[in-house]
Amino acid sequence: MNQKEHIEQLVQRFNEKLIRNQYSEWSQKRYHRILTYLLQYCEERDIVSFDMDTGMAFLEERFGITGVDDLGDNRFRLKVINELGYLQMNGIIPFRMPKSEIHFPDWFKEYYARFENYRRYNGITEYTIQKQALFFERFADYLDVHGLSDIRDLDIKLIHGFIASLAIYSKAVIYNTIAAVRMFFEFLYQEKYVPVNYHYLVANIKYSHQSIIPSAYSRDEVSKLLASVDRGNATGKRDYAMLLIAACLGLRISDICALKFENIDWENNSIEITQSKTGNPVSFPLSTEIGNALIDYIKYGRP
Repeated sequence: MNQKEHIEQLVQRFNEKLIRNQYSEWSQKRYHRILTYLLQYCEERDIVSFDMDTGMAFLEERFGITGVDDLGDNRFRLKVINELGYLQMNGIIPFRMPKSEIHFPDWFKEYYARFENYRRYNGITEYTIQKQALFFERFADYLDVHGLSDIRDLDIKLIHGFIASLAIYSKAVIYNTIAAVRMFFEFLYQEKYVPVNYHYLVANIKYSHQSIIPSAYSRDEVSKLLASVDRGNATGKRDYAMLLIAACLGLRISDICALKFENIDWENNSIEITQSKTGNPVSFPLSTEIGNALIDYIKYGRP
């Protein structure tokens, strides 16, 4: 990207990215405050373009940040400068998850829509498709800001540049992103959109989930946890109902948060849901204890 871009233009692009990536107004104001201080710092020193040396000098002089240990409140200030440098280098800023909406460049939309249909036809669940959409948005955004406007002009240099831009993410995110885009490359080649199967030209990183020792709470520990909830307020009534459902029925937190009135069959004493992860419909017994907790929250706690 343009390393000599005027710092005011860089900051403006950064603010536009925050809006596009659906940062809240409160978060935007936090970023804006730090960036305003940075612009004042550069103006006082006749600095017209940004680099990380300037950014770190600003942090040291304005906030006393000299390292990365025990940052405390300064952690966010360092984060802002790092993300500004990342935008300058890669043309994008790191996305947070989740996002309520995914945006693709116009030229990318048709290819991705066909790829989604291809995946559905091959049995990929809607949950997985939606979860991985953010990976493809990052990929498409990177290609777009680097001048690509037709997938047929894709080349290995752009692909390697995108992979290098993932370095700030965790190993798990890098692994899952590369695995997803490699499937996309296979699709593009099979459908003859590109002349080269980039799937075989991009090595997948080695990654294995760390072994986790299975853990479980005893009946006594669960009882103590439930008893510790203050049910005298709305939040406590809600938390108690959620914890009780998790403890008694073993529902995933995503399924508990997605519960609606229509999922509760009061006449047949059951909870009927479609699991978000598997897409499978399942039924759970609605015990008197869970039913009473739900009624307590609905009648006396729910806004």
